[in-house]
Amino acid sequence: LQALERICDEAAESIQGDIGQAGVEAVCLSDRLAGPDRMALPSLVAVGAVHQHLLKTKQRPKAAIFAEVGDAKEVHDFATLFGYGCDGVCPYVAYEAICKM
Repeated sequence: LQALERICDEAAESIQGDIGQAGVEAVCLSDRLAGPDRMALPSLVAVGAVHQHLLKTKQRPKAAIFAEVGDAKEVHDFATLFGYGCDGVCPYVAYEAICKM
């Protein structure tokens, strides 16, 4: 829960920007750094939480949400990510699997 709150806060702060500086126009949520010592949040949970947080803070129209995820492999995975508020998906594990075929 703390990680999810941190992700939401970081996204909102990035979009808001600092004093005298414009914020970002896109937020990229990635699970590439997951490993034996770092557990990745499910992409649907992360995307949905950030989307809802940005709606509550009235920042959602200001930025796009992109997801670089390893758990999106089927059409349904992409459809649910888009339904949860994602604007674009990079399924890096699916790309790696296709390259090895």
